Amino acid sequence: MDIVKHGSQDHALGTVSAQRMIGSRGVGGAGGGEVQPTNLPLIFWRGRWIILLFVAIAIAGGFYYLSKQTPFYAASSRVLVESGGAKVISIDLGNTSRSANYLATQCELIKSATILKTVSELPELRSMKTFAGVDSPMGLLRFWLSVAPGMKDDLITVTYESAYPDEAAAIVDAVVGSYKSYYASRQKTTAGEVLRVLTKEKRDRDEELQRATADVLAFKHANPSLSFASDRGNVLIGQFAKVSDALATARLDALEATAAYEAASAMKADPARIEQWLQFQGTGLVSPIRAEIEKLEIERASSPLLADSTYIKSLASRLEILKQRVATVATESFDAYLAALNQRATAAQERVTQLQRSFDEQQKDVVDLNTLEIQFATKQAAAQRLEKLCDLLDSRIKEVRLSDEAEPTNITVLEPAKAGQSPVRPKRATILLGVTVLGLMLGCGIAYLRDMTDHRLSSVDEVQSRLGLSVLGVLPHMPGGETPSVRGQKVQLDPMSDIAESYRTIRTAIYFGAPEGRTKRILVTSPAPGDGKTTSASNLAIAMAQAGQRVLLMDCDLRKPMQHRIFGIEDGVGLTSVVAGKISLGKAIKAAPTKGLYILPSGPLPPNPSEILNGQVFAQIMARLEEKFDHIVVDSPPVMPVTDARILGAFCDLTVIVLRVQKSSRRLSEHAVNSMNSVGSRILGVIVNGVPRHKNGYGYGYAGYGYGSYGARTRPTSDQAAAADAQVLEGRTSGARLPSNGSGTAAAAADKANGNGAH
Repeated sequence: MDIVKHGSQDHALGTVSAQRMIGSRGVGGAGGGEVQPTNLPLIFWRGRWIILLFVAIAIAGGFYYLSKQTPFYAASSRVLVESGGAKVISIDLGNTSRSANYLATQCELIKSATILKTVSELPELRSMKTFAGVDSPMGLLRFWLSVAPGMKDDLITVTYESAYPDEAAAIVDAVVGSYKSYYASRQKTTAGEVLRVLTKEKRDRDEELQRATADVLAFKHANPSLSFASDRGNVLIGQFAKVSDALATARLDALEATAAYEAASAMKADPARIEQWLQFQGTGLVSPIRAEIEKLEIERASSPLLADSTYIKSLASRLEILKQRVATVATESFDAYLAALNQRATAAQERVTQLQRSFDEQQKDVVDLNTLEIQFATKQAAAQRLEKLCDLLDSRIKEVRLSDEAEPTNITVLEPAKAGQSPVRPKRATILLGVTVLGLMLGCGIAYLRDMTDHRLSSVDEVQSRLGLSVLGVLPHMPGGETPSVRGQKVQLDPMSDIAESYRTIRTAIYFGAPEGRTKRILVTSPAPGDGKTTSASNLAIAMAQAGQRVLLMDCDLRKPMQHRIFGIEDGVGLTSVVAGKISLGKAIKAAPTKGLYILPSGPLPPNPSEILNGQVFAQIMARLEEKFDHIVVDSPPVMPVTDARILGAFCDLTVIVLRVQKSSRRLSEHAVNSMNSVGSRILGVIVNGVPRHKNGYGYGYAGYGYGSYGARTRPTSDQAAAADAQVLEGRTSGARLPSNGSGTAAAAADKANGNGAH
């Protein structure tokens, strides 16, 4: 803010201020430095208690959740399922083909309603605690039962979870046993159909063989003189015999194909057997539909709605549509399979027809050779063919009977189910780890958000980075119970304290940091009230006086003065009294308890503080005081609320800004620095006040550091104060200047002489 001018009286002062403004940059550095990069470790360390609180809450919540959960135990059984098994018969019964998803189909079969319904109806399972009070045991079985195929082997793992480990093992064994029984019954049913067809055919062929054998014997007895010696040498007879053998084989193949077709045709009238056949084929055509049916059945079983509700009816309608679709797919697939068998039987029959035609042609060719021999050979070949066919039928019937009596050898239980020793649900370690990570993330997020929304300056490094100014020194936090008088005279009353040493450090920084001859008028201010600028001004003035300097502490806070309360001075007269001409300057200045320190209180509060500080009279008073004192420490109002500090900043050689960590805001501090720079104030640096004594992210630690002994500080007597006051008056009347030590080097030498070296 520009300095207010008041007519011709202030023209000279405005000129001086403008000249100072031109060369003011560079003493303390420009304000408004780069934004300090985010230091996440420091942010999290400052918010560590928030993070720990959220982690503790999350862990406690996790333990509470686990305490309310019922532990579940898992029992598993591993079953080897081979698609072909031991090949007992050579006829394809419809279950020996291996598809790419065969194991997946078997897993779906184990979880199908056909198997689980049988298991749920077992008396020993219905009496278990697992199913106590359950209306749909099959739905509960399907929900907790898991069947997984092996990735690189033919093993299927059947697992069931229950709150009762022994019952879980019994349920798994029951499911595996039901699957094996179902597979065996299905295999026996198919084998029985084939056995019935083969037995009927065997009976018919035996009768035909008996008639053919009797015909051969009768023909042989009727022609005793018939010679059969040339049978082997007759080429036509040999070819005829080969064709006859091929015809017999073709008829057997046609018989087998016809038997398989008839066995499949017998299954067409039973839709349930068709669906079972489709499951064992492993085509996977109806697996997605069955999965949807099972999902809807579980949803209907677990729904609390009544059976006559609209939602339950819609579920029933969807189930009926899906079941019809399964039946349609099964029927279409079985029709295709039946057509393939029919085509096979037709092809076999056509081969029989072709061989029969060749046989007839061969027979016609050899008729002319020897009718009797041909007739005998024909009858004998027919008998042999029937005999071979009967032997083959007998062998196949034995194989089918053996398969019907044997157990299914392609299902082997490798590992029976065992009761679990430790619960698998809930997963305590996973849950606790998850809630801990969740609490940690939430705590870190809250700590980060809290730090980002906190616009206060939190550390010495942040002060220096934000404002771009040198840190002259840091002041540790003072106890809250001390009076303003004790706090303002800390250097005098407690010279061995760390606070007194900090002010001596600041004094040395000012002496050696300012250009030579530019430490006469020192302004101490702050961005806002409560930052500690009044306490810093009084203690800094005491420290300078202890270095052997003539120091005047001038209270220019004409709105809320405090220096008279710190030093116990009557505030009846002061600076405003001198400006108004009511008292002389010598009478307004008071001697302080510290040798070499004098106080000029503010005096009565005026109605126009800014006009007084910007007037010609005040400028003349400052010029007179500059001649009589080595240093003038000016205590001003805060920068932001009023314009007084900016006016004083143009008068003074140096400006020191006092900030308080965890109180002074970044924006307000930057604005204060910019405001002081705008009026040409030479900002030497900042004093960081209120730094915690323990070491953390806010600044420097002070704990555990001691100092040597200092000489005793004595409060001057009233006679000494009167003598000092007389010297000031004498200097004013005679125009003589008080002795001055001038430079920082002289001040440091005085420190050493007094035993008060700055550390």
